[in-house]
Amino acid sequence: MIDFKLLFKLWLRGFSFKKDSLRRPTFKRILIVFFVIPIIIIHVFITHIFLILDHVFFPSFKSKNADKAVFIVGFPRSGTSFLLNLLANNTQNFTTFRLWEMVFTPSIIQKIFYISTYKLLTKIGFPVKPLIQRLDRLIFGRLEGLHDMGLMEFEEDEVLFMYLFQSSYWMFIFPELEDEHGLVAPDNLQNINKRIKNIHFYKLLIKRHLYVFDKENQKYFLSKNPFYPIKLQGMTTVFPQSNYLIIQRPLEKIAPSVISFVNHIYLYFCTKQTNNPMREATIDFLIEWSLFLDQFKEKSNFLMMNIDFKELTRHPSNQAKEIHEYLACSIHADYEKFLDTQDEFSKNYVSKHRYDPLTKDELKRIELVISD
Repeated sequence: MIDFKLLFKLWLRGFSFKKDSLRRPTFKRILIVFFVIPIIIIHVFITHIFLILDHVFFPSFKSKNADKAVFIVGFPRSGTSFLLNLLANNTQNFTTFRLWEMVFTPSIIQKIFYISTYKLLTKIGFPVKPLIQRLDRLIFGRLEGLHDMGLMEFEEDEVLFMYLFQSSYWMFIFPELEDEHGLVAPDNLQNINKRIKNIHFYKLLIKRHLYVFDKENQKYFLSKNPFYPIKLQGMTTVFPQSNYLIIQRPLEKIAPSVISFVNHIYLYFCTKQTNNPMREATIDFLIEWSLFLDQFKEKSNFLMMNIDFKELTRHPSNQAKEIHEYLACSIHADYEKFLDTQDEFSKNYVSKHRYDPLTKDELKRIELVISD
């Protein structure tokens, strides 16, 4: 299942000598290709050893019910992170991945070791939390105001497909090669069988999470992933009984923010450019993904609830209560208080994200395609 062929194919094309390429061999790019990528490879190999050992020491994890799940489907910058945090804070009804778990501890053995170590260090007075907060500022500081991240925070789980070397995140590490790896293409006849196998692997990772964090089988597993809109055929095949919360916001509203955001991500791994060479490609992806999502919703039958973006951002408590009613979940007093704070937060929220608007030609291109 691990796609070594794709990994080495991309690795060999880690550099480009074209003038405007994001893969030009600057110091940062050399560091990414010859230092960061090998560390990822080593980590993946070690993790797979522990994943195999899970079958030996904790074989019952495979019986966990991963179909009791809620998947948040929406494009980047459409409120999916906000909705994830809104629901995940009801810990009596939901459980979800935090970033530390996905990056460091996909296996049960790793989870138990890290949790035990964290508790021990905290008990003896070691400043674990301040250290993690400093690390967060160091790694994710440039994303503050765009997409606040932290190792202890709830986060999208596309990173888990990195353990197969088949994550759509490769688009940020190996830009300009999207046609070759096909990882940002919607489900189709060429990729669907492979994608379904990958999602089955992902399902086993969810079961491992549930084994540790939901021993009583009482909670919904909650997830969000900006690439779910292009994986819905595969997702609904592997998770046919799960629920899908779909947020759709007009492309002309999200495109400028997405372009700015992905440009910040590229700067982690690529050669800095004075302009954004992936601007046009990003708009093309969004148009293709939007058309696929609309067509799939129209022709497919699956458990789906549409989420109104404006209602979510203006009155999040109302939207959260509707979702809880849809899922037949109770709302306890502490969570009710939390929802009140979110209403107040939304009322006073002002985005710090600044970005260039779409040009008239870009707007026209989106309107022409979507209207057809």
